[in-house]
Amino acid sequence: MKGTKAAAFTMADIVQCPCGSNVRRTLPGQTRCPKCISAGEAPDAGRPREKVDCIRITVPPSLYDLWHTLPDGTKVKTAVYLAWEFENIDHVRDAFWWLSGRVGVFVTVFGGTEFNEARDLDNCFKAAQDIIVSSGCIRDDSVRHIIEIGSRYVDPSTPPTPAYATIRVVALRS
Repeated sequence: MKGTKAAAFTMADIVQCPCGSNVRRTLPGQTRCPKCISAGEAPDAGRPREKVDCIRITVPPSLYDLWHTLPDGTKVKTAVYLAWEFENIDHVRDAFWWLSGRVGVFVTVFGGTEFNEARDLDNCFKAAQDIIVSSGCIRDDSVRHIIEIGSRYVDPSTPPTPAYATIRVVALRS
């Protein structure tokens, strides 16, 4: 993550959607989360979309950088998490619109200049799984929907390039 993106907004920009999720306002008056917005008409309605099962995204933040607890005990997404989600959510929604039933989700992290190799690989997985839910592609990340998960790390190339990740989703039969 680039530090400038995380500092682009404050906690005052966070509102609660009627569904209960916390939302970063990107437009004046915005009060709905991407999941609720996507439940309406698709932005590309009428245009056939390609079925994609693997996409490239920026490396997800660590599990420990996802949530912040407010003094009243309410948990909200951190600025780092919101910035990462904002950067990637449209790409995820456009790619995985076709999801239904049970799926497997596989995350591969390609190491590089912005990835600390001391980091735990499994801490990248939660944000990647949650963004599929936030994008409205599946209802939740319970075993009713995601029944197989996997992750992999690939050593950085030489010369080093920026780190990135891929999310691959596979339709499964229960």
